[in-house]
Amino acid sequence: MSYDYVGDLSETVALMWPKAALPGHNNPPPPTLSDVVTTLRTLGKTELPKQLARWLDELDETGRWALLKLVTGAMRIGISARLAKTAAAALGDKDPHEIELIWPGLAPPYLDLFAWLEGRGDKPVNRDPAPFRPVMLAHAIEDADFASLDPADFIAEWKWDGIRVQAVSGRDERGHLQARLYSRTGEDITRSFPDLVPSLHLPGAIDGELLVLREGRVQTFNVLQQRLNRRVVSPKLIKDFPIHLRAYDLLGDDENDLRELPFVERRAHLEAFVRKLDDPRIDLSPTIRLR
Repeated sequence: MSYDYVGDLSETVALMWPKAALPGHNNPPPPTLSDVVTTLRTLGKTELPKQLARWLDELDETGRWALLKLVTGAMRIGISARLAKTAAAALGDKDPHEIELIWPGLAPPYLDLFAWLEGRGDKPVNRDPAPFRPVMLAHAIEDADFASLDPADFIAEWKWDGIRVQAVSGRDERGHLQARLYSRTGEDITRSFPDLVPSLHLPGAIDGELLVLREGRVQTFNVLQQRLNRRVVSPKLIKDFPIHLRAYDLLGDDENDLRELPFVERRAHLEAFVRKLDDPRIDLSPTIRLR
């Protein structure tokens, strides 16, 4: 047994830890999660090694692995955010969409959320001046449904070779403008694209496509990849791979939430908003009328 074989340090220690020769009738029950958290909060650093060894003696391989992951801060649970929101909604008999709308403004350990779900408190209010908003996703149309659809009722747009983003700006309690760029899953990617932030100088929330534009031409996704997942963004990188935002939709205009409006009305708001921005880095995605 070795780390090279197992590939995880906590699991390696859990498997190699010797079983303690404790008398069967004196074996203490394994510690609960609450026991571990409470003890870690109150225990001094000099006492921690001995306590950790006692816990490892009391637990089986799986328990030792979970304990070590918890103590080292490497505990990760493979669960989607959507499933977590659905479970939270079920706990409080709420609509999952209602949880989706307030989730971006919440932070662990979610005390306000659980107080509301359990009837012990008011509904949490998102006070983030530039919050992420759950995106509207596309849904496939079944072949059998096409016959009942009227093309005149729909508007199409080109598929651009970039990544879906949400560009949000808003004013904090001191009146200062805060601007952020989010991926479609809500990850804050602002630091990777500092050259776009000054363009977001009006409060609002744009749903759009992040592209690299050169001389007015959209570059391929392979070119855009040179700007993705960058911890350090150099002036040369910004110059060689200029970022552009092509706007699809407007989710919020200043403090006005537009998501409940029909698309045609949101599109009118979007066109006016982009005109007011008057920035060369942001333009509209042209629409295509179907007949």
